Amino acid sequence: MALNDPRTQDYNFKVFEDWGWVWLFDDSERTYPCTTRPHIWAEPVYPLCNTEEEQYEAEGNPPDGGYYLSSAVGQMETIEVLVVDHTEECDKTAWDDAREEANANHPI
Repeated sequence: MALNDPRTQDYNFKVFEDWGWVWLFDDSERTYPCTTRPHIWAEPVYPLCNTEEEQYEAEGNPPDGGYYLSSAVGQMETIEVLVVDHTEECDKTAWDDAREEANANHPI
């Protein structure tokens, strides 16, 4: 697959826990930001909090999404959230559907 080629594989969304948040990522996608080491893009979906007060405070200050080394995520416990068959229509909504599924079911 060359740079900017259209997607040809299914989405495989999973979550992991890091820094007190649950992070969503597509395990079928890797990127190489100025390096030969593969990375995954992850974004926070919800905080792991013990009280409603902590929850309120955390939701108002979510961390930014970012890149994680694929090898680092491979060592973490991950939980599958949603597999989305690749279609042109799904490309537009796959991430939104995965966010909704992760928030609705709180797998971690």
